Amino acid sequence: MVNQQMRNTLVALLLLPTLTKAQTIAQNADALLTAYSDQHKFSGTVLIAKEGKVVFEKAYGYADQKAGRLNTTTTEFRVGSLTKMFTSTLILKLAQTSKLSLTDPVSKYVKGITGGDSIKLIHLLTHTSGINGNIETEVSTLEQFVANFKTQSLKFTPGSQFEYNNFNYILLSYIAQKVTGVPYAKLLQTEVINKAGMIHSGLDKADRASKVKALGYTTNPETALWQEVDDKNVALAAGAGALYSTAGDLYKWSQALSLHKLLPDSMWTKAMQPFVNGYGMGWMNSNAYGHTQIGHTGSIPGFIANFMKFPKEDITVILLSNYQDVDGNQLSKDLAAVAFGEPFKLPVKKQAVALSADVLNKLVGEYRLPNGFSITVSVDGNKLYALAAGDPTRIELTPESETRFFLKGPETEVQFLEENGAKYMFVNMQGGMKFEKAK
Repeated sequence: MVNQQMRNTLVALLLLPTLTKAQTIAQNADALLTAYSDQHKFSGTVLIAKEGKVVFEKAYGYADQKAGRLNTTTTEFRVGSLTKMFTSTLILKLAQTSKLSLTDPVSKYVKGITGGDSIKLIHLLTHTSGINGNIETEVSTLEQFVANFKTQSLKFTPGSQFEYNNFNYILLSYIAQKVTGVPYAKLLQTEVINKAGMIHSGLDKADRASKVKALGYTTNPETALWQEVDDKNVALAAGAGALYSTAGDLYKWSQALSLHKLLPDSMWTKAMQPFVNGYGMGWMNSNAYGHTQIGHTGSIPGFIANFMKFPKEDITVILLSNYQDVDGNQLSKDLAAVAFGEPFKLPVKKQAVALSADVLNKLVGEYRLPNGFSITVSVDGNKLYALAAGDPTRIELTPESETRFFLKGPETEVQFLEENGAKYMFVNMQGGMKFEKAK
């Protein structure tokens, strides 16, 4: 009896560091997310798993503000470009069964694509196709989308550079549908989603009935209040971004990867290996706090998502939000810090200051990205405004110093800089965008 008690005590002592660390992860994650939620900067669900066990899973905010329906851990969220991991897996499965080859030219399946003979399927998977074009007419189906996409000259030789373009994965969706004769949504569901054990996931459409799906929200630039966003064309995102899922289902996806389901080890390795610019075949490959991270980020009107997996440490972090203006990059970084016991910062409510018209007028002008997209900054009364090209609504930039401003609501940071005689505006969203002031 004494020996048994001693053994139980020893086991408890050995487990104590693990239990304490798991409790610390849960406490820190909740403190971080509560701070975001209390400041109206987050609504959604987060899951953190370590060594095969969920150590934190909690929901915040509302799935439907008007109805007063709260988010729960089983709420369904649109996850945007996380869909690309699943489309990649499907294409590789089709290659494995010789339905297609990654070296097939796009022209084998789709006619009229500029450079279609030189663009291979692997270039679509890795966003190195150089494809360039746009849709000029209203479309309602995947077939119409591809048929009406007007391509222009390639931006670069396929395989030589990286440029993220959702049409790469629209084409892959169409090609998968064409070689199998099965509608893409059904094909992805049966061949990938169901086989991963994900029973609360699928490709979304505007009229999909569900009592547990979240509505998406963004900030009204004029009132700084949240407003509902309803993307009626979500189905057209197909294999590029139409997936909806839950935190629990995406953890099943993580487990399927760990157990090497769906694909042979060699093909998983090939898919996740960086091709150009840290991007594999539908997988982002990066580093966080010295740990290799694979996964994908996602954004679609009203929603932000991130799937982060650290294979060596067997840690998974899943972030799902139905508030599009959350600082997803910073929150993801902080959640990874929590998972690894690294320092992180709680969000702080920004404080506005008053600036004179003379100070504000120095910032007036047009600021451009290298791709030509521009934002015009102007002064009206004693306030600074930004107007993006093609957007009818200007956004007020609230000052917190002479060079630092923020957007009301999400409190996205905007900083005005001067480097080597050139002037810039840095917008801290989507990984950071640096606009140069036109001379």
